[in-house]
Amino acid sequence: ENIEVFCMADLWEFCKFNKRMYIHPFLDFDVEIIKSDKFSVCHSPYTKVATNQKGSTQIKIAADMLGNAYPLNYICITDKTWAETLRIKSTAHFFVDQLSQGNHYSHTGYKGGLGKSGLEAMLLKCLTFCGGVKIESDLDPAPFIKVGDGLDLFEQMFYYKDNKEQAQSIIEAQYQWAKKNTNAEFVAKRITEI
Repeated sequence: ENIEVFCMADLWEFCKFNKRMYIHPFLDFDVEIIKSDKFSVCHSPYTKVATNQKGSTQIKIAADMLGNAYPLNYICITDKTWAETLRIKSTAHFFVDQLSQGNHYSHTGYKGGLGKSGLEAMLLKCLTFCGGVKIESDLDPAPFIKVGDGLDLFEQMFYYKDNKEQAQSIIEAQYQWAKKNTNAEFVAKRITEI
């Protein structure tokens, strides 16, 4: 009853203890951010085995729909090292972390949320989309673009592809939020304040 734990957003709903938001810390990436000349949408389920765990099938369908309106590269990163994954993400314009509907864990009540992959994308200045809930905690909520299912993702991506200034403003807000909240000193200070 008196236990307090730190919990990441994507597992927030499953934790029944008193909790505080935990944001995974990162040191500065040794990656140059150079966006590809061709517009690109990226997703990284980690391994091919995990592709349905993050709603990857719906994400691919939404990217294909967007590809019918605009020339684009869809990049699904699997079975790469962390360094290779960061380099590939750094070239992407849009990044989709996970969808809560239609993923492998939907039947468990899992609602998803921003994970480490989405945090990396924000730090690499990708416009970051994610399913799941925005958590009310002692931190400002993560400014990811919340999406529900694959159709909603397509509509959101289509909107921001057409509204570049607004997209750029959100990219900057996401980057600044992630830079602050993934700073190792900031994270360590919050953990030791208990």
